[in-house]
Formats: sequence, C-alpha cells, structure tokens
Amino acid sequence: MAFAVEPEAGKIYPGKTAIEVPTLGVSFVIPDGWEGVLPPQQSVFMMAKEGIEVQLFIAVDKMTMAEVQGHLSQPSQVSEGVFMEPTAAPLVKGNKVSGTFQVTGSPQELSAKAFAIVGEHGVSVIIMALHTEAGAAHVGQVTAQVEQSLKITKLQPLKSSGFWHDQLKGKQLVRFNNKNGSSDKEQFYFCSDGRFKRTFHGGAYSNSVNGTLSMASRDGNVGRWAATGGEAGSAIVLQNEDGTQGQLTIARVDGKVMVNGTRWFIDTNDICQ
Repeated sequence: MAFAVEPEAGKIYPGKTAIEVPTLGVSFVIPDGWEGVLPPQQSVFMMAKEGIEVQLFIAVDKMTMAEVQGHLSQPSQVSEGVFMEPTAAPLVKGNKVSGTFQVTGSPQELSAKAFAIVGEHGVSVIIMALHTEAGAAHVGQVTAQVEQSLKITKLQPLKSSGFWHDQLKGKQLVRFNNKNGSSDKEQFYFCSDGRFKRTFHGGAYSNSVNGTLSMASRDGNVGRWAATGGEAGSAIVLQNEDGTQGQLTIARVDGKVMVNGTRWFIDTNDICQ
C-alpha cells in the first residue's frame, strides 16, 4: 500500500487505486473495473461499477464490537427519505459482523447487506452494499475483494513539519460566523509542544473537523496535533486524548487561509506557546 492516496472530496478514483484513511490507519483497494468517490461534505466512501446494480459504501470509525453490533441492529438513513431496516439480528464470527436489511423509500426496489471488520486497535470498517435483485449475485465477490485488500494498522506517533507546522505552532486558528441572527466563534489553539485545544462559543454546535470517515471534533476537546505539507495544501491531524482522530485541510488561497473550504484567521495564542 505504499502508493495509497487519501481521497479528495468529489474526485473520482479508478479501479486498483489504493485508498487510505491515515488518521485511522486504514487502507483498501478499489476493485478492478469499479470507481470510487468521497462525496463532498460526506464521510463515507462510495464505489460503483457500470452495468452492475450494486453500490458500495465504506465507513471507517473508532468503534468497538458492541458498537458495531448496535449500529447494525438499528435502522439507518441512506439518503433523504431512504432508510435501511435490519431484517434479522447481526451475525458475529470472530472479529466480523454481518447483517441484512430491507430498503424503504427508494423509487427502486433495493436490499442491502453489511459486512464489518473490527480491528485490534478499536478501529472498525463497515462495507455496506445496496443492490437490486439482479445485483445480488455480485455482492459477495466485490465485498470479498475489498476485504482482502483491507489493512488496519496501529497509528504511529504524530509527526509534524513543514510550512503549516511553522505557521501554526504557538498560534491559533479562529473562525467567526454570523448568520440568520446568530453568531459563533470557533478556535483551535496549537501549542509548540504538539498539544492542541479546541473551543466553540455560540448558539449552535459546529463540527469543522473533516473526520475523513471518522467523528473526532467535540466542543472543548484537547489532544495532540500535527501538520505536514506546503502552503498550497496540507492536512492538520488532530488526535484526541481518547485516541480518536480527525482532520482539517488547510491552504492559502489568494492570500486567505482556507480551512475545509472556509475562511479562517491565524491569530496570537494566549493559552500556550
């Protein structure tokens, strides 16, 4: 997986591309003949193949076996008005969990199958297949291909260097939002010793962190941070004290600091240096 790539939102990747989620230590390969994409504003990677009536969804997150079983035991929303409802209790075999679902609200008659792998380090991968009756015969083969390529490895200590590391250490990133009569302020304090703290003040909760298939931003969370890459584009990895990780993308565009596509400001840090 030496040439695995972290997916860019909206970019389509061809078959045989190795995809990685570096913040959680997960990588997998898109099967030959299939295409994959991370939709904008989404945290689930999607794959499809022309002529095959199957859609694959891959989600990666910090989940225990019990949490995975609970997730696959509950109805879940696929899209606006479309839901998956379990048809039986999930089956557990070793570190793997599987489940079957009926799909409601879709204009097309669909069913779904889910396959989850729980890693040794508390990271789980769920492969969800939505399919028509005609596509059912292809589900086993394609999910097996993804599973065979799947690697879940223990995260290594964060390493930070480069342009944005130098720009942010001992500073803060701050965002202001005034909309619909309400205002909020979100701040990330980046300490030179690798610690960070996030604060949020306002009338509504905001989650700026792109979890890259994970949920990792909470009001008042603290942990470790690292940034790599150049001025044109970089990732800021945030590792919370409980081991969960999230990620911000940062770049300088026309002289403005853009974080996950939104303008932020670099300011002095009165919490730590």
